[in-house]
Amino acid sequence: MKPIYDYTVIRKRIADHNHDSIDTPDKAAALCLDLEQYDREHLVALYLDSRLHLIGRETVHVGTTDSCLISPRDVFRGCLLAGSVKVILVHNHPSGNPDPSKEDEEVAEQFTLIGKMLHLEMVDFMTIGQDGRYWSRSSGHGHIEQHRPTTQKPLENYLPNN
Repeated sequence: MKPIYDYTVIRKRIADHNHDSIDTPDKAAALCLDLEQYDREHLVALYLDSRLHLIGRETVHVGTTDSCLISPRDVFRGCLLAGSVKVILVHNHPSGNPDPSKEDEEVAEQFTLIGKMLHLEMVDFMTIGQDGRYWSRSSGHGHIEQHRPTTQKPLENYLPNN
């Protein structure tokens, strides 16, 4: 006998957001700069309400060093469960080069069409590179100035005293 399940969506608050609209590629990229640290491709979905306020962030898939299989079902399931009406898809390129591949451009087009069928707007499709560099389908190349506190000791602390 195969089990039958009751599915219930439970909203669990994990953080408060400052309610700024994610209305520029810079703002979206700033929310995903942590992706530049990974040695494998990660696909992140930023779920937005109708006024472009962030209502959720989900890592949808983790791939290999140069590819990430993306299932529309997995991406749009999260949108629907979150009550999102807009989504920004962001992934990283471990090479550090944010330029989109031919496959990236095809996926962006495909997901835009699928989103329209579901009445979900794909606001942008972005790639995070290194050092704050990114590419956005809506605006091209960009750069986020970021402050990274240095945790590494100066080289002279490791050299023997003369």
